[in-house]
Amino acid sequence: RVATIRGVVRALDGAPAPGAQVLAAATTADSALATVLPALPPFAATAADGSFVIGDLSPGHYRVMSRASSAAPAAGGARVPARGVPAPSTDHWAPPDVNVAGADVDGVTLTLAPGMTVSGRIVFDATSQPLPDPAAVRLTLSPAPMAGPALGAPAAQAGADGTFAFTGIAPGSYLLFASASTTPSIVPLWMVKTALLDGRDVLDTPFDVLPNFNVDDLVVTFTDRVTKLTGLVSDQAGHPVPAYSVIAFSTDPTWWRERSRRVRMPVRPSTDGRFTISGLPPGEYYLAVLSDFPPNEWSTPAFL
Repeated sequence: RVATIRGVVRALDGAPAPGAQVLAAATTADSALATVLPALPPFAATAADGSFVIGDLSPGHYRVMSRASSAAPAAGGARVPARGVPAPSTDHWAPPDVNVAGADVDGVTLTLAPGMTVSGRIVFDATSQPLPDPAAVRLTLSPAPMAGPALGAPAAQAGADGTFAFTGIAPGSYLLFASASTTPSIVPLWMVKTALLDGRDVLDTPFDVLPNFNVDDLVVTFTDRVTKLTGLVSDQAGHPVPAYSVIAFSTDPTWWRERSRRVRMPVRPSTDGRFTISGLPPGEYYLAVLSDFPPNEWSTPAFL
């Protein structure tokens, strides 16, 4: 039996919120959708009266969340931006409100509240490379693993002065990811070094965004001292074996998770058997040679 959720999303003043996004995210693995579609939770858009319907939810526990733009119209559905006009940012959120367990739920009300801001600046620690354009830096915030379902955050880009800001962030625990695409080469010229918040490096550890409190002065430092690991894959006779893949991953299982800087996607050697893995943070790693691997599982603890 599948379940349906019906409800309404309202602004802080109680008015209907048309065009808002509503998501129903599985909170436990007992839902079929939690394993089949972990990155695509069921979602709906609110109607002109703020109402929404999300159906076909398999048995399990769900968390219902909503997000919307403060620039959305008061009635008539989602606004369509004029040509050349940027779409309004999604800067309002509604906290989790209900759990669903295999039965229809009616009368859910979600009230939107302003999101928080996470801001900071970019610093380049240069030793040999010319300073790049800060606009080449891309930053993203992702919900921390094991923190439960959470609303995502739009990516941020540094301005010419090196400052950046994520807006409309819902409360939760987040991980920061940063990259500097300054060259089309597969070997990066810059790698992220630290992300300091109140003197603590949060580059690989989650930090919290609390209701009604902005996160300021996050300093993300890039270095041109990019690590590079090179090697050769050969058979017992010393002949190159380019048909295999090489994976590098930390000896510490704490880092075995998706998008971890310390678990690198398997690479294929060139025809002479040589491989290069760039940008690994300092540390101790395992190397493994793979004949085959599941594309969606190479970063999971069970596979590693």
